[in-house]
Amino acid sequence: MIKGKRCFLVIAAAALCLAALYSCGQNSAPKAADAGFPMVEAPAVITEPPARIDYMAEHFWDIFLSGTFGPAAADSLAVRGVGAEELESKFAMWASFIKDASYGSMQKAVRTFGRKAAADSAAYPCLLALADKFLYDPSSPTRNEEAYLHLLEKILGGALPEESSRPSYLLALEKCSLNRIGEKAADFAFTDAGGTRRTLHGIKAPVTLIFFGNPGCTACTQYKEAFEEDREIAAKISAGDIYVVNAYPDEDTVLNDLYNIRAIPSLYLLDSDKTVMLKDASVQEVMEQLYAIFF
Repeated sequence: MIKGKRCFLVIAAAALCLAALYSCGQNSAPKAADAGFPMVEAPAVITEPPARIDYMAEHFWDIFLSGTFGPAAADSLAVRGVGAEELESKFAMWASFIKDASYGSMQKAVRTFGRKAAADSAAYPCLLALADKFLYDPSSPTRNEEAYLHLLEKILGGALPEESSRPSYLLALEKCSLNRIGEKAADFAFTDAGGTRRTLHGIKAPVTLIFFGNPGCTACTQYKEAFEEDREIAAKISAGDIYVVNAYPDEDTVLNDLYNIRAIPSLYLLDSDKTVMLKDASVQEVMEQLYAIFF
């Protein structure tokens, strides 16, 4: 569920995407799409699913952004001859690949995409708007702040389609840099279920799960039920091996500033040293990581 006071972010992202598609059409008259998206295929010798995912993440745009595919033009109907709706669906597919890819492949894929997209003046505005929508929009199921951060680092080193957007991208880069995977999570104080005042860094447990939510949030209730209904996970929580911190960012502006929670529910999984293992993760991602740790 998107937090009510941040619904404008979704509207802004949608407006940016539409504006980008419109701006693409300023240099050419509207034309119908005349080519399908050129999909790459993982070589047959790559048989392991994780390796195939890494390959697709890294090479997804090889043909489309080769500089020789399709007409060097874009408008509201097509980008380099690929229909706008098809391009959007393919971007969503790539966003899923980089979400499931290894960290190294994700980083390489996103930075390569940023470099090639920036070199394609026809496609760049539209592709950047799609990146905003699928990687950073709080309502996107493929939102991925770590991937978006690497993209921002790449594109901010050069010219943008609209230089007026640079301050907002710099702010997004700053926000995405908070509590990154592999770094120690920011400390904060909270009151536990027994009324005792505690701090995040003061928790003594092998694993800490920060559950950002709000009372009355239906999706939050569904997340909690998922953990309660898994006997193994529920037993680990009861035994204290997994310490759950229920945090309410709408009621704590300091907490919100520390973690930049843009949508709820949002889950952060920390190790015993409070190093971030998962950031803004799904229930499935958290479950998989917990099973890898404990079972």
